[in-house]
Amino acid sequence: MRKRILIEGDSDSDAVEEAMEENLALNLAIQQCRYFERPLEYRNKSYNADTVFQEWLSERRILTFTHMSRRSYEFIYNLIRSDARFINPSATSPSQQRSVFFQLFVALTRLTGDGDAGCVKRVCELFNIGTGTVGNYTRRCVAAINAHADTYIFWPNSRRRAELSAYADSKYGFPGFIGSCDGTVIGLRRAPSFAQFPETYRHPRHGVYGYNVLFWADHFGTIMRFTCNWPASAADQTIFNTTTFALQPQIFLKLHEEFIFVDLGFKRETFAVPPYKGAEGKLAHNAQFNIAQRKGRVKVEHVNGVIKSRFASLKRMPIEIRKEADHAKCSDWITACVILHNLLIQLRDEYEYELPPAAIEDEAEEVHDHDNVTAKMFQNAVRDRWLRAHGGWE
Repeated sequence: MRKRILIEGDSDSDAVEEAMEENLALNLAIQQCRYFERPLEYRNKSYNADTVFQEWLSERRILTFTHMSRRSYEFIYNLIRSDARFINPSATSPSQQRSVFFQLFVALTRLTGDGDAGCVKRVCELFNIGTGTVGNYTRRCVAAINAHADTYIFWPNSRRRAELSAYADSKYGFPGFIGSCDGTVIGLRRAPSFAQFPETYRHPRHGVYGYNVLFWADHFGTIMRFTCNWPASAADQTIFNTTTFALQPQIFLKLHEEFIFVDLGFKRETFAVPPYKGAEGKLAHNAQFNIAQRKGRVKVEHVNGVIKSRFASLKRMPIEIRKEADHAKCSDWITACVILHNLLIQLRDEYEYELPPAAIEDEAEEVHDHDNVTAKMFQNAVRDRWLRAHGGWE
């Protein structure tokens, strides 16, 4: 920005001449340091930044920055490389985007970074790009990945559910058990603005700001369904009650035959079986069933930890919540991580993380549902079938 020197007094004074000379010298110095009018060919054609990037990139650096192998990275690159978002809308524009390969690298570094985006800062320094450019790259790649949501996030059809049921029968002793559901906190780096009621986004026990997201996961860690945009203070059952899965379970399951497992924070339903609670859970046969139910349900708890280990930004998403539209950005961010999580499971890309310990049930979180007689009968039927087959009970 040019500095303006105010001239006061008589036009023929010595002070005016000195001020004019100083102003001319200042303008000359500015012109020598930067362009006022950028030429059409402003890039140094002898320097190919993408070539330098390819030379710098190695198997180890891909794993360190993106938490995946080169094979998986190249698969994702080929999946999104033809997306229209990576083509400038104006064909006459002299500015061209960096390669999709490089933009994806920067975006994945943000998704796998732990909220403060420290890895991205190192990338900025290495390749001389600004934080605004990093944001543009991330938005494009997230949108391009989310365009494939229906391909990688879907509820299993009847044939697949039969396979999951058979697997659950052989491994856990529960035919009809196709998956589990549980909530997890997806954190924010900063509290939302005052106008967005930040107190509702603070988790009462963990003391962090964020969202409570429900994941439905199968026995192999694939996320079949999930929710978004519920504040962290919302209870699992409150969110569950509003989902299409709870309102119309017949769309997703063969009623009275197929079911999911849930924890103590959920009510028992004819399609969602929790462990026995309170005094009921202390009875010998119920306690034995609870242990077996937990062995089947623990997979979704592992998924909650695994996805946040690989995509550490989910612990502290670097998105500022200042208006309603910012919530959609968080949904897009979470969706992209879920898609990549499922895709990497299909590619059998195993990242070296430590499985988190299963959370200990909190008696204060129990949902009492003694009045739901039909659901209790179904829960008893699932228990009795398991006890006859595996528990040694007649």
